[in-house]
Amino acid sequence: MMHEGKQQFEEFVKSGTYSDKKLAEINDKNAKTALEGFLIKSEDKRHVFKELGMVAKFVAKEEREINNEGLINDILAYIRSEALSQVITLNTNKLNDGGVKGLVDEYLYKPTYYVKPTLNSFGKSFNLNIEEDFSNNSVDSLVRFIKFNGEQKERLEADYKAIMNPFLDMKASVLKTEVGSISKIPNKPIWDIYSIERYFGSEFLCEFGEVNLTKLQEWIQIRALPKEVLTAHQVVKNVRLDFVVMSLQNEKKMLDAFYSKLVS
Repeated sequence: MMHEGKQQFEEFVKSGTYSDKKLAEINDKNAKTALEGFLIKSEDKRHVFKELGMVAKFVAKEEREINNEGLINDILAYIRSEALSQVITLNTNKLNDGGVKGLVDEYLYKPTYYVKPTLNSFGKSFNLNIEEDFSNNSVDSLVRFIKFNGEQKERLEADYKAIMNPFLDMKASVLKTEVGSISKIPNKPIWDIYSIERYFGSEFLCEFGEVNLTKLQEWIQIRALPKEVLTAHQVVKNVRLDFVVMSLQNEKKMLDAFYSKLVS
């Protein structure tokens, strides 16, 4: 199985398809940067391109300073189950600095992995693509490019994942190929936070723990926790504008998912 996957990966690179994937990613980023340069001058924060089924918008994102200790204590007041591992983790650097990492190793869940290719000089020789120049493009042409390049990017990403996912099952951490190597790399560790809190106490979590804010906000949206748990322990330090381009269909799906969580 690994031999077949190795051949598929080599062909993916030598056919130029891997290069096409990387180029599509670079062009997507550059085209969106060029479009942002046009639209940032407008007072409107949302721009709809109905004929292309696309929307470009500036979304306010708060940059917050968090009182981690107080936030963890409040989460523990509401949640005492294995679900804690979804929203609280441990800071590996703090564990190492405190000399206590060995104490919690037995509470680690089974590790998960991702795979990453590194091309050698031979593999890189199949990169013959040239980046697009967007300096003279109009707004409509940029949106059109982003739409169709995005569709190609998604197809190439799906093909790439289909080839790479089987390597998650390889026993070795590195596999050498004709065009480079494939590395199997562990994701961030996940601990059984519920058991750690029961054995070492909440003070241990407050000292060495940290909160996954993205997951916490999801919990608040589905009303697993009240929003005051977060707002009571955060100070907004800055508000930035993120530029987002997506299809109107995807925007609707995101909004529908968000509102369904609010009413569930």
